[in-house]
Amino acid sequence: MIINFKLSTMKNVSNTTTTNNEFKAEFKELWDSSVVEHAKNEMQKYSEDFAKTNQLHKGQVSQSGGYYIVVDNTKGERAIDEPFFFADYITRKHTYEVFAEAMKLGLEDFSIDFQWDTRYWESLRDKFKGYDPENDGDGDCVNILTYNTKDIKKREDAIKLNWATPDHLCEVIVEDGRKTRKGIFNYKAYTMLVALAKYSPNCHIGGRALYYLLDNGELDTKKHMLEMEGGFMTAILKGDLLLSLKRGSGNYVDALCEAIKKNEIEI
Repeated sequence: MIINFKLSTMKNVSNTTTTNNEFKAEFKELWDSSVVEHAKNEMQKYSEDFAKTNQLHKGQVSQSGGYYIVVDNTKGERAIDEPFFFADYITRKHTYEVFAEAMKLGLEDFSIDFQWDTRYWESLRDKFKGYDPENDGDGDCVNILTYNTKDIKKREDAIKLNWATPDHLCEVIVEDGRKTRKGIFNYKAYTMLVALAKYSPNCHIGGRALYYLLDNGELDTKKHMLEMEGGFMTAILKGDLLLSLKRGSGNYVDALCEAIKKNEIEI
């Protein structure tokens, strides 16, 4: 999604936006630090493709600008008229400032995108002489973060520890003519998945644990995935706590230990 606008309409909030702690809990759950590297890679790829398409040396292409836009996904349009401009590129701090402004509007479904302009020099000589590059009026954007109240509620429900494996994680087994429900993994594995999703949400494993816990109608897919996991997740899904602690590292072990301290995992 590309939204064009004049640079003069940009809103610089780096000095005008007050620090607001009200929305930090929600933001912490949504922020994924890997988006910064992803955006850099996308910008580099776009620059290389632009140079190739227009038969330019890659040194003749530059990406200037860098601004945040808030899109109301319900209406399919910008939620805030003026984009947010900062001197540098994507940072957690700046993204939070934009997020807080969007939350103040009470939006239930919005995205924060980072957009940039593409500029180029007619020749490398022009670049080395210090001439300003031409503004092609083109560019692209990447999604940084999406907030949806329904998704938030689903996540909250998923990481709420139940006394038994939830029905949506169970399959119906028929034995001797009687139907019973059986979890696709045992209860201890369930509690360990909750621990990872709850206490280590902003990492790959935490996100994977959350996927297994969500009531998303993909039980058959999850059953298939059980046989394809790596060493650490295999131990988790078997409910083997000691092996999980042995194979895990860093945030993963910390998340399990936090749950153990709070008696959320049986030892």
